[in-house]
Amino acid sequence: MSDDWLLALAEAGVAAPNVQAEVAAALHDDLQIEECLKARRGVVIYRASLRGRRLIVKQGVPNAAEVLQEMRAARLRMAGGPNDVVAPVVAVNDILVMDEAPGQPMQLALDDLGPGDTRNARMARVGDWALSYTGGNYDTGVFGKTYWFRKRSEEIAKARVAEEMRGALQNVMAWLERHAERIAGAPVTKGTVHGDLTPMNLHLDDKDILWGFDVGTGPRMPIARDLARFMVTWARSSNLPDGLGLEEAMALARPVLRDDELTTLLPFFLGEQIAGRLAEQMPDGVRARRIQQMAVTLMETYP
Repeated sequence: MSDDWLLALAEAGVAAPNVQAEVAAALHDDLQIEECLKARRGVVIYRASLRGRRLIVKQGVPNAAEVLQEMRAARLRMAGGPNDVVAPVVAVNDILVMDEAPGQPMQLALDDLGPGDTRNARMARVGDWALSYTGGNYDTGVFGKTYWFRKRSEEIAKARVAEEMRGALQNVMAWLERHAERIAGAPVTKGTVHGDLTPMNLHLDDKDILWGFDVGTGPRMPIARDLARFMVTWARSSNLPDGLGLEEAMALARPVLRDDELTTLLPFFLGEQIAGRLAEQMPDGVRARRIQQMAVTLMETYP
């Protein structure tokens, strides 16, 4: 798959008939691919239909069968309440087919609201979704000071970091190392997490049901990391007064984390996620300035 997005979309369009035929054969039914929604980093997402049922076809998922099983397990854990996961349909080779999520992305549902209690309550809904996703199967461990810092450092070492972003990135990594030292041994809530919790991977429908999709294979890890990923992804696409939305971050995390994690684990993983964004962000544009402002806000708030 080409890195050039226009070429990648064109290639996805050429491949669509073969993908459609492969899925239709697995379903023994007449699935129709209607359009390509996205083609990036080797993953292609199509919108499709099957006898009036709106579907998403995702190609480029190497562990598609495992993800399908995790989606089924998550739906059982969440028990069809106000928090849910879209229904998976079939997995064939590296293709995963699922229902299209109803409603609007949480990115829009949050941006439609100004700062204040209403938006904070909606943030708390996301935290409640993350807690529901664990199925109550979470426990408290101990934070080790080296693993996550080393993991992020190794990823950055392989990245092509824009020269203009290096100063901010170095500052954040130095802060991360100091903060990890300070909170070593702190309690950490671990559980089954989404793995890529972002405002575009949750939809809120008109019945106030929050739908998740694009889940991973159900890894157990610090829940604070999934929440930090959601927060940083939202903040880089939203115009927040402090750049990071710390008030909203607290609203997001309170339903899930221990009180002491709000000032220990959550800031650490916010920094870890900001570092990842700095390493991949091109230096020009609004997003670059927002991510740099996030870093400043975080380090000034938790010196």
